[in-house]
Formats: sequence, C-alpha cells, structure tokens
Amino acid sequence: MLDGATSDLATWQVMITFDNNSIRCTTASIPDRDPSYAFYGKSEIPAIDLGSQDFVLPQVVIGATLLDPSQAVTVSNTTLCLLNFTALRQGNFTVSLVPKEAGNVEATFLLDSNGVDIPYTNASLSVRVLVGAGTSKPAAVFKYSPENPKANQTVTFDASRSYDPTGEPITSYNWDFGDNTTASDKTSTHAYLNGGLYTVNLTVTNADNINGSTVQQVQVGSIPTSKFTYFPVAILPDREVTFNASESTVPNGTIVSYLWDFRDNTTLTTNDTIVTHTYSARGVYDVNLTVTESDGLLNSTTLELQVGTPPVPLFTWTPETISIEDEVTFEAAATPDTGVSITSYTWDFGEGMGPVQTNSSIITHVFPSADVWDVSLTVYDSDGLHASYDQNVTVLNTVVQKSASFTPQIVIVAIVVLIIIALVVRRVRRKEEEALDI
Repeated sequence: MLDGATSDLATWQVMITFDNNSIRCTTASIPDRDPSYAFYGKSEIPAIDLGSQDFVLPQVVIGATLLDPSQAVTVSNTTLCLLNFTALRQGNFTVSLVPKEAGNVEATFLLDSNGVDIPYTNASLSVRVLVGAGTSKPAAVFKYSPENPKANQTVTFDASRSYDPTGEPITSYNWDFGDNTTASDKTSTHAYLNGGLYTVNLTVTNADNINGSTVQQVQVGSIPTSKFTYFPVAILPDREVTFNASESTVPNGTIVSYLWDFRDNTTLTTNDTIVTHTYSARGVYDVNLTVTESDGLLNSTTLELQVGTPPVPLFTWTPETISIEDEVTFEAAATPDTGVSITSYTWDFGEGMGPVQTNSSIITHVFPSADVWDVSLTVYDSDGLHASYDQNVTVLNTVVQKSASFTPQIVIVAIVVLIIIALVVRRVRRKEEEALDI
C-alpha cells in the first residue's frame, strides 16, 4: 500500500526482504482490475521477479511503469501490488521494504513522469501480506449500465472484472439487486419496477469456497439536479455567508431535503433552500450540497470557497522579444494578505504538457515553436488561498540578431587604422603636389 498522497506518479517498484527459512512468497501480482490500484485503467509495463528468494538477502521485486508518462497519476492511499506468502513454520515473521539508496536501482522507489525520484518515507509505504496455504479472499468488482436507468428499463450488471489475487478461478456469482430479487450469472440483467435508490450486493466465491463481496447504489428514476450559489463572493472570516439552493430541481417529484457540508466540521440538514453559515478561519473550503427527492434519489455538487483575501499575482519575462531559440526567464510577483506568505507557484505555459509547480518565484522555459502562448500563473499562500494571472507571450519564428559588442581593444585598433590611412592619404597628396610644381 502507498499510504498518503502523491502526484505525477509514472513508475513504481517495490522490493521486499524476509526470512526465507520461515516464509516463501508464492505469488506476486499487480491488481490492475482493482479500482484501488494506482494505475487502474492505464496501459503499463509490469515486471515481477520471484527468483531471488534463495539469495543471502532474499528478495521479491515487483513494479510497473506507464507506457505513456503523460498519463502520470495523482493517487491517495492506493494499492501497488498483492503478495501472497506461505509459512514454512509457526511463528511471527517480518517482511521489510528495501529502501532506495543513492545509485541503487535494486530497491523500492517511486518516479515521476520525468523519471525523477518522488521522495517517500518508510512510514508512507506499508506491506500487508497474506500468509497461509495459498488461499485468499477474492475481490468482487462489478459495473452496470445504463448508469441512471428508468423504471422498467433493463439494466445489465457485469461482474467479469472480479478476480482472485492468487489466480484461483471465481466459481460462483451471487447478486442481490436490493428489491428482493437475486441472480447467479457472471453477467445478469434486471429491471426495477419502481423508481428509487437500490443497494446492489455482489458476492463472489473462489475455488477454496472463500467469499468476497461489494455493494453499489443504483438510482432508478429521474435524478435531481444539485446546484447552489453563495453571497458575498468575497468572503472574510467571521462574516455571514448566505447559501442558496433554490436552483436545484427534480423532473418528477419534489426535493425533500438539503444536506450541507461546510467542510469546517459543520453539517446541516434542512428543508429550506436558503441557509447561512459563518467561517471562523481563513482557508479553502469545498462546500458540498446533497439534495434528496421524494423517491430517495439524490445528487451532490461541490463548490470551492476561499475565506479570506487571496494573493494578487503578476509576472514578467525577459527577454521581451522572444525567438524560438531563446530561454525565457519568468519572474512572479505576488502580494499576499497580511500575516501569510506565498508558498508555491504553479505555471502553465499553454503547451498541453500540464502545470509545473515550484517554490521559487523565478523559472526558465524554452517554447517549442513560434506562436502566441497563453501563459498562466497560479500562486498559493500558506492557508491554501490562490489566484491566477494570464498573459499572452509571443514567440517569433526568427532568430533575433544580437547587437555587436565592441571591446576597448577593438576601438583602439580601429583608431590606429584610421590614423594610418589618414597619413598615407596625406603623403600621396604631398607627392602629387610636388610633381605639379616640377
């Protein structure tokens, strides 16, 4: 497991060591069909090595890298791999990560889309191991379509992505559709007679008669629209904010409740469309509204609120006239609110390569071609408040000729040459005058 969060993850490798006189790693797998897997839904190149268990330092190595680094992911508390161990004797056993040391690729590491190490601590990676006789709990996974069926419409439930970590086959599938109806096929169809919110349960069983289950909620009918506004737009601490959910609608039926989560450990459930709330501290709050209609169908929406005065960003660049060969230096200037500081700068140079985050106010960049590029800067203060600033930067399709530079030595030589030329001209004229006198 990767505990905590990381961004721009494109490659991972896990190396573990253990007492090979006590336990053996029977299988190591990448759960690419599990939605909790770091690279779920991405094309990757996996690598697994179980052949080093008899070394002096017994090792198991497993990893994966994305085929397209631009698809690097931002993940939190995600699964990297599954390891299954068999105990050779009774007792308590330790499985340890091998941390990366300088220049050593045979270790545990995380890399970003540029192949640069992503720092981690031993506490941020944890090994959770199944020790037993080669058996484990299967994973029940399913999807359904359409996502928002109507009453009496056929819904297809597909459990083909369910799997067993040890590679054992799934021997049975049992569905409970939440309306006192069941089925037992890998792919089943069902039609709900009435609109409403139904909890669907899938239980799968492997060859060792071990079960695994999962549930999802299916909303049948017309899902309401969740929408709200707030006033004032500029919010300050200890000032009342008015939230208005009157634009939330439902095609059929009525909205019976509004659940507000103000994300400051305060929630409110009410029948009223307009509520007020006061924030006591600066910060960024993702306010969530969930509306529920008379059949139990619900929908949510989230808006970001910045409480306090956000920073005021600005940036300049040199040289002012840019050619396609120039390295451009961008310098950010931002005015933070009283008592806070600027903590990070995020640049987007408009090339489709994604944002670049830095703690420095100065960054250099070379544009790939002549064009008018929309450069954006977003600055963040120590409370998370942020603001953006955009400018168009023109890159010319010509190489700007550099002005010639004259050193003092060159100037002196030029003067001497001019003096010599003047003396020669004067001597020639004198000889011409003497010849005329004769």
